[in-house]
Amino acid sequence: MIEEIATLSLAVVMPLTGTTVDIKKVEPTPTAIYNDSGKGYEFEGIFLEDKENIYTLMCPFENNSLTTQSDDDKKLLMVFASKLADLTIDFDEDYSYFKFLSELRDDEQKYINFLYGALYNGDLKICNAISIYLSQRSFKFINADEENFVLQLLKNGDLGKQYFSLQTILNWDNISNLNELKSVKIANRYLQEDLEDFISQKES
Repeated sequence: MIEEIATLSLAVVMPLTGTTVDIKKVEPTPTAIYNDSGKGYEFEGIFLEDKENIYTLMCPFENNSLTTQSDDDKKLLMVFASKLADLTIDFDEDYSYFKFLSELRDDEQKYINFLYGALYNGDLKICNAISIYLSQRSFKFINADEENFVLQLLKNGDLGKQYFSLQTILNWDNISNLNELKSVKIANRYLQEDLEDFISQKES
């Protein structure tokens, strides 16, 4: 449901005005759920941010009003963390936890909650492990929430997370919204140059 809204141009009746407003999408962008905000509207649980009449689906972690994690979601993160306990997270090899994520991915809503929970939790090892898993998938099979997960890590400002998320994007050799990358600053000069080279390559 979320991804369908993210990829289509819709006309919806806004509850505050009773008028029909076109939702225009220039490029696919990350999807998310908001609880409430005064900066736009909600449509069936999806927050639409108004920027010069362009309504964009936004990430919940750019808003302080987050959906609450259930106990089951928290347990999933704890189970996943236990699978990483004895591992050194790097890009050199495939890991046993890939199977865990692949099976979890079959349950769309649980998987989305897991990704957002990992972002909110902020554990470096968990985030980087998920980045590695996503980096091994072809970009054409990456969904909007997975792409958003990686973009949020890159924008996070933590150098450890930025390294892994950037390598993931470079492995994909693609991104839906190139503009999302232009504001990213990485403290490491070599990583920043890699990011700028990628942007330049995609713009040419």
